[in-house]
Amino acid sequence: MMSAGYVAVCYIFLTVTGIALNVFVLCRLCILAKRKRVLFMTGCGLPLAAMTTADLLSLASTVASIFFPLFVALVDPRDVVKDWQCKIANFAYLFLEESNELNL
Repeated sequence: MMSAGYVAVCYIFLTVTGIALNVFVLCRLCILAKRKRVLFMTGCGLPLAAMTTADLLSLASTVASIFFPLFVALVDPRDVVKDWQCKIANFAYLFLEESNELNL
C-alpha cells in the first residue's frame, strides 16, 4: 500500500515538472514566433501557445491550492486583504492624480 505522503510527494513532483515543461515549450514557441512569424501564426504555434498557457495557469493554480492553506495558517487573511485594499487605493489615487495633471 502507498502512504499518503508518498502520493502527495509524487503529485507535487509531477505538478512542478509540468510547470517546468510548459515554460520550456512557451520559450521555444516565443523563439519560433520571433524567427518565423508567419509559420507561427498560420501553423499550430498559436493554438499550442494558448493551450500551453492555459495548462501552465492550471498547474500554477494547483500549486497555489496546495500551499494556500499553509499561507493562511501563518498569516491572518484580514491583514492580507487590508494590505491589498491599501495598495489598490494608492494605485487608484496616483492614477487619478496623474490623469488630472495631464488634462490641465
